[in-house]
Amino acid sequence: MIKVQVANSKLVDILKKREVIHTEIGSIMEQLMKLDKDRTKLGYKMDKLKEKTKVIMDKLSPEVAEFEMISRIFLEGGEAYYEIIDLVEEYKQALRDKAKESK
Repeated sequence: MIKVQVANSKLVDILKKREVIHTEIGSIMEQLMKLDKDRTKLGYKMDKLKEKTKVIMDKLSPEVAEFEMISRIFLEGGEAYYEIIDLVEEYKQALRDKAKESK
C-alpha cells in the first residue's frame, strides 16, 4: 500500500468535519442499539403480562356469546373494564361500508 500526503487545507477541513460527524453517528448508533435492546426487554414483559391477562379473561369467556369477542381490556378510573364486540354486526357494517365505497 502506498500512502500519499495531500497538501490541501480545504480537504483537511472537510475530512475533520467528516470525522466529527462519523463519531456522532457512532454514538447515536450505540444509543439506538441500547434503546432497541430495552424495547425488546419491554416487549417480552408485555407478552408475559398479556398471557396473564388471557388466563383471567378466559375464565370470563362464558359471559361472551357465540358471535361476540372481547375487543379491548382497559383501566378507567382505577377499575378494570372490557369491551365486547358483536362479530356479526361488525361484518354487516364492513359489508355496508364496502357497498358505499363501490357506489
